[in-house]
Amino acid sequence: MRVYHYSAAQDKYRDLRLVWPAEGLAHLDFFESLNGRRVGESWVPFEVEIEPKWWKRWPDFWSISSRPTFNRRAREVFEPLLVGVVEFLPVKVVNYNYELFFVNVLDVEDCVDYERSTWEEAWDPQVGKLRIIEKYKFHASCVERKLMFKVRNGRAWQDIITERFVEVANRHKLKGLYLGNFAFLDDTASAG
Repeated sequence: MRVYHYSAAQDKYRDLRLVWPAEGLAHLDFFESLNGRRVGESWVPFEVEIEPKWWKRWPDFWSISSRPTFNRRAREVFEPLLVGVVEFLPVKVVNYNYELFFVNVLDVEDCVDYERSTWEEAWDPQVGKLRIIEKYKFHASCVERKLMFKVRNGRAWQDIITERFVEVANRHKLKGLYLGNFAFLDDTASAG
């Protein structure tokens, strides 16, 4: 089964600009704190602006700071399939009457095969030396039952989608996922 970083295609589709909160360290710290915990009770909706480029299409899958964001149609398709795996949090679009939902991935089950993954070392001024996964390998038995999950790599959390997620998106003709070389992580089909 193929495994990908969640990534929204921005070449043919409209993009979002975060209006509030302002992008900066506090904004990045918030994203780092999304470690599988629910935030719905205290959620204050992000405010975004949709780029007004008329020649670009409207996708179903969007991204706020590389994090999954769905429109209403994508939410309706995936909500029954992702019960307990994600929470859908409303986003305020300031320049269009359009519904968007930030997807907080709650499933942090560790599917990474650390022995087969390739590592590199990096330096973080706040933490010191970190080991970061350069090339992922996943346990096939863990990934095959998932649509979406979250993994930690160094200090960052990354949202991962599987081939099953892509199949559902394709079956419902949902648009906007980027599945190219930069998003592809692993093909666990050949894994033992």
